[in-house]
Parts: sequence; C-alpha cells; structure tokens
Amino acid sequence: MKRDLSRRINGFAAALLAAVLLAGCAAPASGGAESTDGFDIAGGGNVPAEGGSSFLPLENLVSCDQKFSQTGTEDGAYIRRTLLDWSEVLTFIDYEAKIGVPLCSQANCTHSDDTCTAWLPVGWNTQFVLNDKLYVICSANGDAEELLEMDLNGQNRRQVLPLNSNEIFSAAGVVGNEQYLFFGVEETKPETGWPEYTIRRLDLKTGKLEKIHQRSEGKNNTVTLLGACGDQLVIQYVDALGIVQESNDASDAMMVETYCIDQNGQRIPGGYPAWQNKDTFMNYAGTCLYLTNNAEGTLTIHDFADGSETTFQDDRLRCSTITYTVEALPEGLILSVESEDPKAYPNWYLYRDGELTPSQYAVLGELDTRIKNRVVQDAGTCYLVQRDYSYQHPQYALVAKEDFWADADTDKDIPIQMDPLW
Repeated sequence: MKRDLSRRINGFAAALLAAVLLAGCAAPASGGAESTDGFDIAGGGNVPAEGGSSFLPLENLVSCDQKFSQTGTEDGAYIRRTLLDWSEVLTFIDYEAKIGVPLCSQANCTHSDDTCTAWLPVGWNTQFVLNDKLYVICSANGDAEELLEMDLNGQNRRQVLPLNSNEIFSAAGVVGNEQYLFFGVEETKPETGWPEYTIRRLDLKTGKLEKIHQRSEGKNNTVTLLGACGDQLVIQYVDALGIVQESNDASDAMMVETYCIDQNGQRIPGGYPAWQNKDTFMNYAGTCLYLTNNAEGTLTIHDFADGSETTFQDDRLRCSTITYTVEALPEGLILSVESEDPKAYPNWYLYRDGELTPSQYAVLGELDTRIKNRVVQDAGTCYLVQRDYSYQHPQYALVAKEDFWADADTDKDIPIQMDPLW
C-alpha cells in the first residue's frame, strides 16, 4: 500500500525507520483525545477501571505492515484499483460470478470524483470489513486523514472520524469487534515537533474516541498495534533513542518489546517472546509472531494464544541481508529470502507443516516478471490470489488451496474477469 513516507520522516527518521524495518510496532495512548477512564496516563501506570470488565473477541482487520487487510465477506472481496491520476476505485470481486466490478451503480460513471460511490482520492487508502460495513482509512493526499464507513454496496458513505491536522493514522495493524475499533495514531506535538505514538479506541456506537495506551519514557520511541489475540491487543514498543545511544549497530540494541494489553489499554502480565535483535525480522498474523533470522536461517513462531514457541531451521533461509515472512495464512507461510546478487529479486518459499518448498511465483515486486501469488482473501476452499500488478489490467484468480501449497501451474487457476475502468 502506498504511503506518503516524506510526511513520516522527521528528526529521528533514520533510526526509527531502521527500527521499524527490524520490528513493526504498537502502543499505549495519550494526547488530543480525552483521557481513558481508570487510566493513569501521566504517570505511565495502568490502573484498571473499577469493577473490571469483560471484553468481546477481536478480529485482525489490517496487518501490522499494512500490506494486507481482511476485506471481504463469504461472497467476495473488496480491492482498490488505481486510475491514471493515482486516485482509486473500490471494486468488488464476486466469487460466484467470477467478476470484479466497481462499487458503483451509476450508468456510464467515470469513477473520477466523489459523486461516485466507488471513488477514493489520491493518497494512502486501506479498506476493511467489520460488522457488515465497509470502512476505508483515507489520507486524501495530504489533507486531514479520515475514517469512512459505508454499506457493503458502497451506498450511504459517511465520515466516522476525522483526525486533527497534526495527526495521521499509524502504518500499523487495525483490529476491532462489534463494539470498538482499535488503531494507532501518530501525532506531531507542535511545541517540540516530535511525533507521539498512541493507541486509540473508537466506540463504534457512540463515536467516542479515546487514547488508551502510550509510552512516554522518551521522545524517540514508537508504540505500534501488531494485531489481536482473542480479546487482547498485541503491542510492540521500539526505543529508537536507545538504538542511537547504546549501540553502533542498530540491530544489536535492546530496543524492542512485545506484549499484550486489554481493551482498556492495561498491560497483561505474562511471559512474552524475547527479541532476537541482530538479523531478526518479524511479522504478526492470526495469534502468532513470526521471527526470522537470516544469519541463522531460522523461523521462530511464538503463539500468543498459548505461549508456545517453535523454531524451524533451514540453510535455504540464510542470507546476508533479509529473510522475512511476507504473508502468514492459517495453512502456512510465504517467505522471502533476499538474493546475494543485489540486482536480483528475492527467492520465495512456501512453508507448511515443517516443510519448506521453493516457489515459482513472487508476492511483491511490481518489476519482478514472475507471476505473482499474493493472497488477497480466503475464499473457503480457495484463495483469491492476485496474479499480476498491472494498473490497467490487474489479474486475479481463484486458486484451490491444495494447488496453492503445491505451487501448482497457473492453468489450474479460475480467472476473474475485471471490468475495465476506462
């Protein structure tokens, strides 16, 4: 997903960007929204609300690296297609009809402005489905960022939440349930110019927005929402100042902490995975944190649901740069291993049930000429897979799960017919 990165690079950008590449982040809250009831934000301590509370289970809606979102129903998936001016068109892919059509019912519509129910402005947009509603986080190309809600057919679009001009949605995970939506916000403090990272909770019924979790040990840190585990939120904290001050090698600094909080922002006691700093990269999906170490050729899976941890080693995962989990699905993982040739594209592998299989496909890299196998949505016995990233003629297909994990040839794909946008 595209993002105006220049807006996110400021005083400690270089160190912080390195930390985020090594980690992926999450956070507590404070700032422009009202304080959370029962929360001692100023003192940095978490005090549970009187009487406690029971929480509804949470859904992972957008992945922590912002590459993937849960954007569909059992009938189909919502994607965004890009126009020549870089604005976007919401499109629904119908699994039964095997077609993709703009989320617009107007005859002869050009899908080019806000009179169209499918149109989105130029900028950073991401969509997800929650409680039978379609939501879009929208940056509107540098204007104030906002959260939009609409019916599943695109009708009745409305602004649910506008952010202040000095705030942006964090490029991190989004989770929710029928009561709340949780996400991160990066707020630039006018008195210092430094960004402050908080986790926000939006009450979907009342519209009340609260800051529930943040870390204020210093001004060079991030707190990021990785995802959900049951009724808890999984958070990652990165101390970027520690990177600069305590180590000549950023990847050696003890700067990453991963833990769970409840839906009021209170940290949950427990044993959490230790960060294997050097050469370690992470991905969070489902209830698991996936840690890869390119020097050791290992994949470590920590399950927050039961605290279990397993490690898989294979020399094919070794390289001098980056090995990481690009996509984690309930059935298995897609892994990228950077080539030792800086001009070559990564090597891709499928990991399932302790077996590592080389893949003929790629997931990312628009200029990589290999056919792509990015999983867009789980379609029951199949995956909806994006096979080509062409702006004008993107290709999607339904691929049986057994064929996907067998790295089968594309002649077994069931193609999706995409309506032209122009």
